[in-house]
Amino acid sequence: MARPPQPAWKAKLADFKKQALSPARASPRRLIFTRRPVGRTLLVSQVDCQFDTVRQIILAWARSKWPEYFTHEVLDSALIDVMEPGLHLQSSFAADREIWGGRFEHLGEHGITWVTEVMLANHESRIILGVSNAVSAPGDVSIPMSMPRFVRHLCERGLFGDAAWAVSDKPYDLEANGDGKRFFDFVTSPARRLPIVLLSRTRSGRFPMDGALLAREFAGLAHVVRLDPDVNRDFTAWIGRSWSAFDGSVRVYRPHFAFQDARHTHPFILGRHLQEFHSVDGDGAEGYRHVLRRMLYGHSVSVASTLTDFPTYRQIERASALDSARQVVATPSQEDSGQREELIALLEATNSELEEERDSWKAIAEDAERRREEAQARVLDLESKVAYFRHAMVQKSAADDVPPPLGDAEGGYPTDYAALVEWVEGRLAGGLVLHPRARRSLLSAKYEDPARIAEVIDLLAGPYRDSRILQGEPARESKERYLERARELGFTVKRSISENQASEYGDTYFVDYKIGNTTKQLLEWHLVRGNARDPRHCARIYYFWDAERRVVVVGGAPEHLENQLT
Repeated sequence: MARPPQPAWKAKLADFKKQALSPARASPRRLIFTRRPVGRTLLVSQVDCQFDTVRQIILAWARSKWPEYFTHEVLDSALIDVMEPGLHLQSSFAADREIWGGRFEHLGEHGITWVTEVMLANHESRIILGVSNAVSAPGDVSIPMSMPRFVRHLCERGLFGDAAWAVSDKPYDLEANGDGKRFFDFVTSPARRLPIVLLSRTRSGRFPMDGALLAREFAGLAHVVRLDPDVNRDFTAWIGRSWSAFDGSVRVYRPHFAFQDARHTHPFILGRHLQEFHSVDGDGAEGYRHVLRRMLYGHSVSVASTLTDFPTYRQIERASALDSARQVVATPSQEDSGQREELIALLEATNSELEEERDSWKAIAEDAERRREEAQARVLDLESKVAYFRHAMVQKSAADDVPPPLGDAEGGYPTDYAALVEWVEGRLAGGLVLHPRARRSLLSAKYEDPARIAEVIDLLAGPYRDSRILQGEPARESKERYLERARELGFTVKRSISENQASEYGDTYFVDYKIGNTTKQLLEWHLVRGNARDPRHCARIYYFWDAERRVVVVGGAPEHLENQLT
């Protein structure tokens, strides 16, 4: 018996399954080892720009590479699906979600396969652009790092922004009054997504690297900023010398900057070290440019926000296919009328496979989080052991009637406030954070004995911090040692103010510092010396404990903050 002709809806379903089901069956555990991402960026428009304008710039780039496939008809529809040996060009549009995606795979030189994925979305009147470049290469071939040229073309137009600063292919030259504070706000902004490469002038007035070249090379991946010396001094007064750049040095500020970060988090190279720099890629500034290149491209593919916010082309393709399938279900023909339940069941099966893929990626993410937590636990354990050994050394010194060493290795504490700030930010880093407000206050302090202030701050980073890390008898003994030495120096420890009372003085007793979901912290404790109102003879050191990072945060010193008596 001859088989009946296939209904039209089944042909539509076959096309849908080819698009949606086959990619879903590919396990992310296999893919993760077959292709290596080399560059990724996620940009958000800051000015009015049209979805089609951005898409046409991307398609113009594709046409310049494969003109025979990107005809005028393809450019008008923005849809393509071409597969040939060494070449696979695809695009999809999920109209209901206003998301367009493109995937351009081609075989290049030395057996390297390039895969460029693009995501373009219209979301809440903003255009969001995601671009990912990945390669598959033989093991003996070095992996090149680059982004498609259309990223730079879009940056030339200034269409996209980052924390209210344009993402540009040109360096920022900051020379105006007030630019130091504006740049400080940009560096510390939690909304900033891209790294910043800061270039400072040498003493001869030159910049150590070609800022214009760096800005073009890293367009869409980082900002490049050149500071005028006067602006740099203002910026340094805000951020601190230990976090600034000067005398021809170069610093990279990664996103989510925090004063309690480890120094290596935001890489820095002195001007004289840059001149003496040697590597296989070159010497001096040219060699370090390759270091920056690896650093910034590596950051772009590792940053968590980009990885989670960036949908792949396959996800966009499936969304488009699902939209088409839903349309078939919503508007069946007379021929399809008896088959809707079967089609819905198949769509549900598709959704189930997609959920399995999601669960696979979730398992990978959970494993990475578990490893991170284990590493953090090891760090905390090592810190506890360091505190315990320090306590044991003090106990041994007391038993031998030998006073434990105080001050720096050369003996004694800094005797001026500029040296004190540098000493605290260098020697006590990792155990104590000097908040910018305290730093500014110290640099203009009038109290007559900077060395005494330095020693008290050293007590906070030493025995006081140990008392918060240790437990039981060692913790109590560390606290007693802290209080006893503070008394010997003429200081007593008191609560500074209650939270209710502090609210009467605005932000006087609060500092901007994030712990968990709280962005402002109360300066809960202070060390007190003297009752006179003369700042030369009266000192206060305001601080609080950051239990999350296990550091002491000094928020004010050495001046007295306003209260009912003042």
